[in-house]
Amino acid sequence: MFRSSIYGSLIGMMPGLGSSVACFVAYGEEKRKAKNKDKWGTGVVEGIAAPVIGRMIAILPTQYLYPFIFMTAVAASYSSRASIWDVGFAILFGIIGYTMRRTNFSAAAC
Repeated sequence: MFRSSIYGSLIGMMPGLGSSVACFVAYGEEKRKAKNKDKWGTGVVEGIAAPVIGRMIAILPTQYLYPFIFMTAVAASYSSRASIWDVGFAILFGIIGYTMRRTNFSAAAC
């Protein structure tokens, strides 16, 4: 369960990949590391739990998830060129995006 939650969290954070890829990776890795590989695909608990525990991050309440996403975005924007200006631009465009979402601005215009 611990490995699957790590896979799901890390892959789920990557843009464009999402939960389906995280589930497949978690299932594949747990099957590869399983002691009883011949029972996988028959409904064994480990095979069912691996993908479920991996995308479980999606059911976390947003008040716990958003600060983590915010800190990850700040760290990523700073680490690209070690510039505080990049962090400022990331926060600025985050505020613009939030404002656009709150005012029901068309996503196609973005």
